[in-house]
Amino acid sequence: MSAPSEAGLIIKLDKEQQSYLPGDPVRGTLQLHLNKDSPVGKVSIRFSGSTESKIVQSNGQSTSEFRGSAELFNDVRALHDDHYTHKSGLLSWPFEFQIPTTVDPANIRSKWEQRDGFLATSDGAAIFPLPPSFQFADSTASRAWRAYTSYAIEATVIQAGDYKLAKPKTKRLTKVIRVLPLPIAEGVDMHDPRQRRGVPTTLTVQTLRLLPEHAGELSIMQRTKSIFNTSKLPKFTFEVDVSYTSTIQAYASTSLPFVVSGYPKTDIRSTTVQPEQRNFYRYPSLKVKHVKLVLQAHTSCRCPSVLSDVYADTIHDIPLVDRYLSNTSLAMRSFAWDQKNRVEEQIPTSIDFGKEYGIVVTKDSREDNQKVEKAKVLDNSSGRIRTFVTPSFQSYNISRRYYFAWGLQMECAGEKITLDGRSAEEITVLGPSAGDTGELLPDDAFWVIPGEDGNSENDEVQRTQSNKGLPPAYSELPGAESTVLDSTSAEPRGKTG
Repeated sequence: MSAPSEAGLIIKLDKEQQSYLPGDPVRGTLQLHLNKDSPVGKVSIRFSGSTESKIVQSNGQSTSEFRGSAELFNDVRALHDDHYTHKSGLLSWPFEFQIPTTVDPANIRSKWEQRDGFLATSDGAAIFPLPPSFQFADSTASRAWRAYTSYAIEATVIQAGDYKLAKPKTKRLTKVIRVLPLPIAEGVDMHDPRQRRGVPTTLTVQTLRLLPEHAGELSIMQRTKSIFNTSKLPKFTFEVDVSYTSTIQAYASTSLPFVVSGYPKTDIRSTTVQPEQRNFYRYPSLKVKHVKLVLQAHTSCRCPSVLSDVYADTIHDIPLVDRYLSNTSLAMRSFAWDQKNRVEEQIPTSIDFGKEYGIVVTKDSREDNQKVEKAKVLDNSSGRIRTFVTPSFQSYNISRRYYFAWGLQMECAGEKITLDGRSAEEITVLGPSAGDTGELLPDDAFWVIPGEDGNSENDEVQRTQSNKGLPPAYSELPGAESTVLDSTSAEPRGKTG
């Protein structure tokens, strides 16, 4: 087979889309343009998906490289197989695949040990939903790693001939397609109480300013006495409860519930100040000065090695809200229904900051101040790539998990309070609802094209996401004639590992 400059190989998809969904058909034609008479032997096309991981570690003296790969599915079709010499012109073979909705466990041949966040082969053949196209890369001074989920169509053309002393010349072409998460038929009600989780925190304020007569600024003497006589200071104990949804539907227009509630702890050991009975037994208010909420994305990968698996993890924040507030308070009240026994019913007051400020996870939600060094990432030496919010998923060598993390700056009776927290459990991010998928993936400039290794002289490889830079289609060449070889009657070779 002649060099790429003399012969062109093109994967041309019918009605090519920017992205596809699990279950969609992928139809197209493999075109081979011959500028001169050439022997064409075997022609095949493969549609596959895989999760790939790579970790490079350096200690200053040496560098170690580890790789992991888990094949999600692999479908190979034979399009042509003979030893004839074909005249110059265009040879074309139609093909059709269907994107599966689940992973084919028959393709998992490596052994993967048990580890939180990952699937393990000891659990048996796992059938799980097809993960969406995904990419992530990070690096430190001593380590660089990357992980991606790739779906690609690869065409292979092997020149016919009797090769006893040398390998046959081979031409390969890979076309990457983007697969979005499978949409959910019905939207998820993120405000459903059954989806709510919470983290309560008990706080105590001790200051003279809890007393009405000292509500203003304290004098220097009063402050000094407060430092050395804390046991005699009035005390007010209250509970702040941060609640949130445990399930997020990606790219839904509905705001995420992020509710901050507060109520007093009224037993005599916790609180010594008396409420204002004329004002529904009101205690000092809790003023919220600043609220910050982020969605923490935990991306992990692993690669097998001789002794044990090698792991890499990155946590990065996807900001959802970051606001300074001027006039937001939680009124602390209780209602006394048994004056004799001083038993009081707590009445929590709440603010839903998600509804107040329209907190949503949009297709633009990604890490702030993103730094992308494409050239270095593709070289795997350093650099960072941060992807958009994708649904939670786990495979044998890559996982993506999410948690909420928040920071609250508050004030009560002049005392400043900082409350930082994180969701106690993992937050499940689901795919978008049907009809709300859109184009959810990064631009081409941020996309990792699989296959960074060099190519041998007899293994000419071109990798592309579009036909840009490839030889023109045959219809664009003057005076060319087309020969179409029908492959519909050819028996597929089935799935190979």
